[in-house]
Amino acid sequence: MSESNLPQSNVSESNLSAPKKTVVITGASSGIGRSCVVRMSRDGWRVFATVRKAADSDHYFSEALPGVFPLMM
Repeated sequence: MSESNLPQSNVSESNLSAPKKTVVITGASSGIGRSCVVRMSRDGWRVFATVRKAADSDHYFSEALPGVFPLMM
């Protein structure tokens, strides 16, 4: 089988640089929870950050921290 006939991989360059670990942080609206979100995002983690208000969720979106997914609780 020639190289051009090989099945294409689903792995893209963006997947290769994806975070390697995932964490859920509760109380991510402020204080220690918020600090943990920022630090873990910068360290390459995929972070699911629980927030209580839509404004807190919007704040995370406006900051555009890599790998952070705010969740309304």
